[in-house]
Amino acid sequence: MPRPERPTASAATSLVVGCLAAALALAACEPSAPPTPEVVVGPGPCELEVARANRGRPAEQGDPEICAARCQAGDARSCVAYGLMLYVTSDWAPARDLAAWHFENACTAGVAAGCALLGEMLAQGFASEGPAVRFLTLGCDGGDLEACHGLARLLARDSAAQCPTCRYLVTKDPARAAALFEQVCGAGVDRACYELALAYEHGRGVSQDLAHAAELHAGACEAEVPEACARVGVLYLEGRGVERDPARAAALLARGCALGDAACCARAGRSAPPPRRP
Repeated sequence: MPRPERPTASAATSLVVGCLAAALALAACEPSAPPTPEVVVGPGPCELEVARANRGRPAEQGDPEICAARCQAGDARSCVAYGLMLYVTSDWAPARDLAAWHFENACTAGVAAGCALLGEMLAQGFASEGPAVRFLTLGCDGGDLEACHGLARLLARDSAAQCPTCRYLVTKDPARAAALFEQVCGAGVDRACYELALAYEHGRGVSQDLAHAAELHAGACEAEVPEACARVGVLYLEGRGVERDPARAAALLARGCALGDAACCARAGRSAPPPRRP
């Protein structure tokens, strides 16, 4: 994939950290440039696991200045954490290009999280178009569960139908996707269990098994995956894969509605609750 021109270490750090962490006035940057994105300084120093766990809560990700300094000193994991802070808090293209540059360098250095996050950016169109499968595979092979999960989702969909103009199309592979969903589900990622249940429910990449699908959906529903509550509620309502049980179906749909699933609320005849905090 085309990579942004590498800035010098001192220039990159002083410009990005100065503009992002300290939120300098627009006049301090180039007059014609868009407003400079701000990275919120969090309570912790710089831990990659903390930054990833709190990607929906930028104020709790860590301190970008510390991450930038450690990155400049050669700590690849800090580069990934810093890149993630840029990625999740900014729609400014140069900031996201810099994040992708950090992820790719870290991936090359053997940090699986860097491969995973670059693959995610490519798959979602937030970086220059490139082979997302390659980087997600590198991350997954390096033991990164998020990379395996992202790769499974990519392989489960029809990329040609979703993006007819893309140069890097993903060959749909339901069997490999199902195997990856099973791997990630087994490692405790509840949403992957829901996606594996869908594979068994519809026979995508595996032999159709409605009883196993119901079991997986029920487990994911218990783990607060609202869409799983909708699916298993319907299975109990219609008696597919399980004995028909309208009372249990109603309870499952009510649980899904309480978790914010609109389909559950519609079937349960309830109003959807306010959105939950990520």
